[in-house]
Amino acid sequence: MKLQYLNPCLIEHIADLGELKFEKCKQAMFMPSAFYKQINDVPVEDYYALGYRYVFVDIDNTLMPHGELKANSEARQAVQRFKSAGFTVYLFSNATNARLTAISRDLNVNYVEKANKPALKPLLSFITKHNLARNTCIIIGDQLITDIWTANKAKVESVWLEPISAKELWHIRLKRGIEALLRKKYAITTHFDWILLVKKPKMR
Repeated sequence: MKLQYLNPCLIEHIADLGELKFEKCKQAMFMPSAFYKQINDVPVEDYYALGYRYVFVDIDNTLMPHGELKANSEARQAVQRFKSAGFTVYLFSNATNARLTAISRDLNVNYVEKANKPALKPLLSFITKHNLARNTCIIIGDQLITDIWTANKAKVESVWLEPISAKELWHIRLKRGIEALLRKKYAITTHFDWILLVKKPKMR
């Protein structure tokens, strides 16, 4: 939803109501800031206009199907879309460093080494090393229990995506069952974006 297409008074009313719900939801450690079907639905220009500059993107079932060794054309196009909007893109995945190195070369981006999501230290160390402000960062991924949980612990905005493919490892399928319960608990029944409606970058 593009805010410029809404009546300003309506935007303010939605924001007032949304802020209350958003802050309540964000107390839940697995609640994302936004939820979209696929990465190409993410409103990159709108996010950039709000002051966000850095995107940490998961690989498997976020950028491309699980386990692929090289970046496909869809992944390249998705990354280029963020770059064209002005973002710096980082890969944020639990994949092996060898695989991350190969894919990062394909996409011409940097990556977080040994991310070990949902561990917090690797992400914060990377952010500190590269002198990034957390209020300008967004984490994008398809798993609540790794990507979104890490983002919330780091106090970074998060975008949850539906997985690209149903082909996943057994332990990820187990986590999908937990995700289904969390989605029911949080009453996530449709795609949403609280970042656009109520959030503005704030210094952490």
